[in-house]
Amino acid sequence: MKYNTNKKMTRGAKRTLNDFMCTMFTMLSEKNFEEITVGELCKCANYPRATFYNYFDDKFDLLNYCWIGLTHNSEIGYMFSSFQTFMNGKMRELFHSCTMSEKMLIPKEILANHYSNTLLLIWQWCILKNQDCTKEQACAYLRYLVGNL
Repeated sequence: MKYNTNKKMTRGAKRTLNDFMCTMFTMLSEKNFEEITVGELCKCANYPRATFYNYFDDKFDLLNYCWIGLTHNSEIGYMFSSFQTFMNGKMRELFHSCTMSEKMLIPKEILANHYSNTLLLIWQWCILKNQDCTKEQACAYLRYLVGNL
């Protein structure tokens, strides 16, 4: 993230960061992350692209800021639980549509929960616990933990 959130923020910076974060969450409720563009984010948040790039490198950087922002929210337990429920549901959908899972000796429900919980564990360790971990390392850890199934 380009903006140093460790220093005292101005009201304008707080408002701008909050606007981008709220816009990202709103857009994520309407479409997949891959479909969201920086241009759309800026248009919906009513900021020029230059302002976006004053604060963030790209939409992935904004998404990381959003996750970090959630951890500072007093309702994080509820939000994390809701996100976990959402992830478990999406994994169940994926496994029910996957023909390969028919050959598994483990019920689809357990596989879905295992994959989503492992993904959340890696995310929680890297982001919430502020580990010095690159995206590549996180992906490698995930591949190692779920690669044997």
